[in-house]
Amino acid sequence: MPIRDTLLGTITIDINEIFLFPEGLIGYEQYQRWVLLPDPETEAVGWLQSLDRPDLSLAVASPRRFAPHYRVRASQCSLQSVQLGDSDQAYVLAVVNCNDHALTLNLRAPLIMNLQRRLGLQVITLDDQPLQYEFASRAAQLRKTA
Repeated sequence: MPIRDTLLGTITIDINEIFLFPEGLIGYEQYQRWVLLPDPETEAVGWLQSLDRPDLSLAVASPRRFAPHYRVRASQCSLQSVQLGDSDQAYVLAVVNCNDHALTLNLRAPLIMNLQRRLGLQVITLDDQPLQYEFASRAAQLRKTA
């Protein structure tokens, strides 16, 4: 299935790579079909690309890569829509944000993805996780790309 991505151009994805987020994402509730794409320049970051809106993609990263002790604390009830069973493999991602000073991860509202069932959900954690966990200074990031 060909899709148009504003970052990567036209790419072909397998229909089995699509994740359904039945509740959408916070602020993007109306967009439910997403695909996870690799970043062409760094393996630390990926892109969650909306299939319903080609100009919408979110940078995502594994929070454990930058915050090794991070754990998602969410109620079992809030996780029902991803249908996690004992044998299902869950993957956790955090949305990457960029401000004037740093690159940050939103650890307060991670994405939980059921890899077998291709279902996803954004949850609000039960504990007090940071909305902007700084993992790279903006100056360091600019030096890497220069």
